[in-house]
Amino acid sequence: MTLGPDATGRCPQLWNYANGGGYCAALLEFGVSATEIYWPEVCSQCEDRKLSAAVKATEPKVAHGRISARRWTRKLLPLRNAVLDILGNFDGSMTVRQIYYQCVSRLACANGQAPYRQVMRVVLAMRRCGEIPYGRIVDRARPKHKRPGWVGVEDMMKAARTQYHRDMWLGQPTVAMVACEKAALEGICTEIVDEHGASFWDLRGGTSETFLFDWAEDIRECNDRGQAVSIAYLGDHDPKGMDIERHTQKALRGFGARFSWVRLGLTTSDLDDVPNLPTKELDTCAPKYRALYGDRGAEVDALPPIELQGRIRGFIESCIDADLLAQTQRVEAAERESLDLVAGNWRLALAAVQEGATP
Repeated sequence: MTLGPDATGRCPQLWNYANGGGYCAALLEFGVSATEIYWPEVCSQCEDRKLSAAVKATEPKVAHGRISARRWTRKLLPLRNAVLDILGNFDGSMTVRQIYYQCVSRLACANGQAPYRQVMRVVLAMRRCGEIPYGRIVDRARPKHKRPGWVGVEDMMKAARTQYHRDMWLGQPTVAMVACEKAALEGICTEIVDEHGASFWDLRGGTSETFLFDWAEDIRECNDRGQAVSIAYLGDHDPKGMDIERHTQKALRGFGARFSWVRLGLTTSDLDDVPNLPTKELDTCAPKYRALYGDRGAEVDALPPIELQGRIRGFIESCIDADLLAQTQRVEAAERESLDLVAGNWRLALAAVQEGATP
């Protein structure tokens, strides 16, 4: 059987794409599927059409269509490998947009709407063929809402024991708050914020008067207790991101809040390490921004999740008085033991009540 034009039977196109494994028959003989190596459809030079059809049948299929093996190899294999590497270096969940910016940072794709849609298709195909567990990708724009419910009072008591935390910031001289422009980064931020019982303020690409007033009230309550407030901000380094930051600070102070403010990212120095985007010509904030930073900007999503979390953790811990925290934690531990005691005796108390109610 002749698979290609040369005397060895080698198919030149397949040889190049399959990195040395370009024999259709050999691939099938050893049971190597296109799902495993993502090689192209058998090239038009192959003479055995039945064999070509058999090889093509091994390409990855999904419930609502498929990405052909040719497309995986020629265009998407580097992207697919980058996605696996990104998720392999971070244990938590990510949004598709975060993955996209990490791919851009690794030069696995260009920066733009078309490459973003391409990343979306690749991630979708990888999820449907089992390469990415569904739980690793999150959609924070469509949250679930449901009132809490319990199997019974005992179940509620056990949950209370797990969920109970003292407000560790009440006795601290400085209260840490974290704000982020991007809703897509909420999970990555709150994972660290929740560890320390701090508050997280999700600006979601902008603010409202009500949101800013409520936030200012929280800050003023801390001020009234004699506590300083330090706010860490994560946002895009572009005209809009800088303007949101400026407007937010001005509005909070206009409502009487007193605080210090630090930008954790993106910083100007970060622009040298992440994919840059040209500023938008129609953005009214662009002229002032260009005068300060030039015609380049970037989105905070481009920072690796581990880097983001490290910056948040470092900021929060810098605000904590370790001795006061240890004291609060000792009180919390004692109160948890009390909850355990109440939950453990609940059945006895319920039985006693029921027995007393029996005529």
